[in-house]
Amino acid sequence: MTIIFSEKDVNYPELLSDVVKTLKNGGVVAFPTETVYGLGANALDPVAVDKIFEIKGRPNDNPIIVHIESVKYITNIINVEKVNKLRLDETIRKLGNMFWPGPLTLILPKNRNIPSNVTANLETVAVRVPNHKIALDLLRMSEIPIAAPSANISGLPSPTTAQDVIEDLNGKISYIIDGGSCKIGIESTVLDLTEKPPKILRPGGVTLEQIKIIIGRVEYDDSLVEKVKSPGMKYVHYSPKAIVKIIQGSDPKIYYKMNELISEYHKQMKKVGIIISKKQNDLNADYIHVFGDKEKNELEYLASIIFHEFREMDRRNVDIVLVEAVEKRGLGTAIMNRLKKSSRNKIIQV
Repeated sequence: MTIIFSEKDVNYPELLSDVVKTLKNGGVVAFPTETVYGLGANALDPVAVDKIFEIKGRPNDNPIIVHIESVKYITNIINVEKVNKLRLDETIRKLGNMFWPGPLTLILPKNRNIPSNVTANLETVAVRVPNHKIALDLLRMSEIPIAAPSANISGLPSPTTAQDVIEDLNGKISYIIDGGSCKIGIESTVLDLTEKPPKILRPGGVTLEQIKIIIGRVEYDDSLVEKVKSPGMKYVHYSPKAIVKIIQGSDPKIYYKMNELISEYHKQMKKVGIIISKKQNDLNADYIHVFGDKEKNELEYLASIIFHEFREMDRRNVDIVLVEAVEKRGLGTAIMNRLKKSSRNKIIQV
């Protein structure tokens, strides 16, 4: 049986203590972070980590991010001698001071006490400090690093609410902590510091532009294909059951094309959902979400709802999802990365 609770529960402190005991005893739990919900286990316990792969149906050649309470604990996770040899200590300090706690994961030489199944048998480890009170409380109370990929069945959209986790993992894990909706809504940026210059392996909540301001030259290639050092680089990711297609081009042409496709799919008796930046009264889709014209930043808003909307369309039995592309700058780079993966690169240029 899975126990589901939140900070609003009167016995929250006792339940949180039970979660900590579960982690220390080799169990697996789901908890919120600022990016997406994580499926956590003791990062120093290979048997517990194996349970993550089994529960998610995740291939074991896909590395898992190790979460720590603060940068001062990083020496327990990384190989300090190799880090010093690569002269990375100052870079880590600068990035940690600016972005931790927060949605930045660093790839660094691993400490020998990190199990090989956490790192997919690589000599590097992915590590970050999450920016969420509940996640930090778990790390502080347990006094262990927590290995945690997203708390979903592998390949499905990442969970950004407890309900998403419940739909995928209820009955499969001991606890789900409900922390509400995730603020950022997409995963952390993964930055490989073992490469020169450093490479972004997965764009996310911290942008390329922000990182460059702190450490100078950084590379990112959207078509990068190499040995997998980071989660999210291999296999199908972020995909709803519905077929996703990205429509890219200028405003009028995008909406003309969507109208044309909606008509075609309706003739085939298929339900169509659309995610667009501006309200269009003449688009006869079965489900519409407008991400523009909001009080908050348009890209921040889209990032925070994209996975939730994919899941919502699956709940409504939508067959086809048409998404308006965004410009690949700032957070838009991470959004387009997720859209391309969820659509299996089905991009229609207009």
